[in-house]
Amino acid sequence: MKDTIKAVANAYRASVRDAFDADVVRQIDRQNAARPRGALYVHEHDYTDANMLMLDAYERVTGRTIDDGDEWLRVMNRAWRLALRRPYADTTEV
Repeated sequence: MKDTIKAVANAYRASVRDAFDADVVRQIDRQNAARPRGALYVHEHDYTDANMLMLDAYERVTGRTIDDGDEWLRVMNRAWRLALRRPYADTTEV
């Protein structure tokens, strides 16, 4: 499952970069960096339905939908935390 989480996180990060121009991505990175430690909110939600970006990343990587049990929730939550470890403008994989 660890490889799946990493792949979903990287697919999500790429989706954020693809969804916005570089200036917006850098703005999201600055806003996310200013969040209190442990905050559950991410600022890409200010610009789009980030849940849909994550869902799309999950489905592209796994080939499954969220109707295929409850593993999707664990994978997506862990992928989100992993994705936030680097600014989205940084194209290095997590």
